[in-house]
Amino acid sequence: MADLQKIKEDLAKWLITDQPKELIFDDEPDRVYYAVVDGSLDLDEIVNKGRGVFNFICPDSYKYSVEKRFNVGGSVKSEPIFTCTVSKDTTYIAVSDGNKINLIGNPVKQEETPFDPQTPIYIGACNSLVGWTVSSATSVESSDITGTLKTDGSVFYTNDYGTSPIWHGPAMKTSLGSAVQDFRFDVGFSQTVKGNNQAGGIEVSLLDASNRIVAKLSMTKHFGGLSTLYSRLRAGTANSGFDVINEGGQANFQNAFEGVFRMWRQGNVWTAQVFKLVNGKFQSPITNTWTDKNGIASAAVTQVQARLIQRASFPVLEQKIADINVYRLNNPTAGQVPILARAGDIIEFNHQEDIIRRNGEDITKNKAFIGEYFPLLPGDVSITTEPADSVSNVEVRWRERWL
Repeated sequence: MADLQKIKEDLAKWLITDQPKELIFDDEPDRVYYAVVDGSLDLDEIVNKGRGVFNFICPDSYKYSVEKRFNVGGSVKSEPIFTCTVSKDTTYIAVSDGNKINLIGNPVKQEETPFDPQTPIYIGACNSLVGWTVSSATSVESSDITGTLKTDGSVFYTNDYGTSPIWHGPAMKTSLGSAVQDFRFDVGFSQTVKGNNQAGGIEVSLLDASNRIVAKLSMTKHFGGLSTLYSRLRAGTANSGFDVINEGGQANFQNAFEGVFRMWRQGNVWTAQVFKLVNGKFQSPITNTWTDKNGIASAAVTQVQARLIQRASFPVLEQKIADINVYRLNNPTAGQVPILARAGDIIEFNHQEDIIRRNGEDITKNKAFIGEYFPLLPGDVSITTEPADSVSNVEVRWRERWL
């Protein structure tokens, strides 16, 4: 009995605390709850029968990752890079060394709800042309529809442009399934000069219900003797449209381009961006905005169209369309917090360059005011991430430094 009383005292000392303590379950060893035992704990039953029920209360409703500890060498501080893999949609991501925190987005308060700022309408990996049909002449403007658009299972391409003395090539379209007023339109593609005297062009457009172009993203190599690839992101038709980014601007490239063209319309405000992909990361985008005061490109969009074109008999440069994505933009209401990252996203906190990226795209503008680009000090360091149930893996990279 004396031994049992000692066991009961030890259990009480261990379990009954003034403050919440770490609670870890065997079936979820990489997650931590902070809990206290409620006042109904019956230690006599547990000691006498060898079994019983613990009722825990978690004042903090979140669960956290187990602290990750490692040793930082060197004699002076080092700037780390944290790469977080997102496993669940979240409104924020944070990394901390226990003293300082870097935070992007906003946690949801008790009285708030998560809000999806955009709804995917068409997500196309260009791996199939099922559901695509040949476009009409009214949707391609001053060029001929010839040849055949193809896919190799990962990109749209063609080796059959047909023939014509003017610009020509295949044009196909597919339905978005619904009419979309406020939208975001992304096209991922590449163009590469592979030989002499080559020309060609890529055109991806959003059409209204009458097959009129509402938004057109294009890159064209006009001249065989010049290596320039000209970017053009246009709202409206050729006859009554506006180049939000025009061919005479800074979004022109030499010999090769791989990246994303993006355009979105919210109300009557248009924004166009050109992202170039370099070594797996997107450079800061070339951006321009325009307000459609006269409503020349205000129709809802219902279709997306893809084209690859050839200039007369010029040899064609290599050109491929890799992704076409269309989203409906949603307007938040009071008490809604936008979702920042989705399952599968990669968030990088780069404390060397003071940049935060999502899937290679710079999203530093979403950094919280309290966020800091903190260094790692020499010695033992512990790193935590939040929210724990939304981050499945964290990689920490740094270079040790000495005086």
